[in-house]
Parts: sequence; C-alpha cells; structure tokens
Amino acid sequence: NRDFKYGEWTVMDGLIEFTADEADPTNVYWYVGLVDAEPGVNVTVSNFEITLPDQAYYPADGVDACSELVRGGDGNLHGFNTYPFSKNYGEGTIVKKTEGTNNYFSLDQRPYHWCGIRSYINTKCLQVGLTYTISYKLRVHSTSPVDTYVKFSWQGGSLSHVTQCATQQTIDDDWVECSRDFTVDESLATQPPD
Repeated sequence: NRDFKYGEWTVMDGLIEFTADEADPTNVYWYVGLVDAEPGVNVTVSNFEITLPDQAYYPADGVDACSELVRGGDGNLHGFNTYPFSKNYGEGTIVKKTEGTNNYFSLDQRPYHWCGIRSYINTKCLQVGLTYTISYKLRVHSTSPVDTYVKFSWQGGSLSHVTQCATQQTIDDDWVECSRDFTVDESLATQPPD
C-alpha cells in the first residue's frame, strides 16, 4: 500500500490476525512471504519482526478492560499500522492517513457496499443492560448522498443500524460526528468470546 521508489528503503507494516484453528498448538506450520514484486525485481529486507501490539493498545494496570471497547480509534498509535482496525472483506485497502495533526483510517477501492472497516471487541464485556456510547467521525467521498451506520456481526447473526449518522453525507460535508448510546441486549450478550 505504499509507493515504492527504486533503491530507497520503505517501511511496511501490517496486521496479522490468527484464527482459533491457526493458533491451535497442533498447527506447527506457518510461513510469511513477501510477494507480488514484478519478475526481475530484487527485494532486500532488513529488520523484519513480528511483535505483539504496542503497550498503548492494552488497558493500563488497574483500568477496567471493558471501559473502552475499541482502543486506538483516533489513529494515534503505532505508526502506519491500522491495528486494531481491519477490513471486513478481502478486497479493498485499509490505510492510515494524516491531514495536519489528524490521523484517520481510510478504506479505499471498496468493491461492494458492504465492505467496511471493522474492529473486534471483547465479547466478555457485553453484559445485558450495560450501556456504551458509540461515537465516531466520518467523511465519505461520494457526490451522491449515502447512509452509513455501525453494525455488530457475529458468527450466525448480526445487528444492523446500531448507530447511524442523523443525515446522509456527501463529500461536501467534510467530517461529520455520529454518536449514540447503545444498550447491550440478549442477542449480543450471549455471543461466545472471539
């Protein structure tokens, strides 16, 4: 997702998410490959590492881990890495961008309307009756008015329109803040932990 220039070093980073099957101790084979360079192009790699996310992604000692379900939503953690956000569909490209002092996440080249940005949440925090405030700033790049909303999804089900911006947006609206209090119901509270 970067512009590469011949003979110059380029920092690459990304997110690797392991499924339960992939992380199973009986799965003894994994490989990482750098691919898709054109034939005949030499690729040099330096300082390759795979690490856990930075300490800032975890609650501080003594802080309730359920007090903030999504950490790093302001885009100010971990350089270019988009963690804890990823795309919910295989196509498209999620990147972290900067305008002035504002860091934000962008999903480019979306092939379908259901392609979006996602973040996993700790389902152990979802207890019936707990109320969370869901808030985000959104900017769309469309000349036609579009609706956007937050959706909870889990294996075998989903809950759409958990919160929705009050009006449709176009590119002329710039950043719009959307916010709503949301109370956890039985359908979310009974989901198994990821």
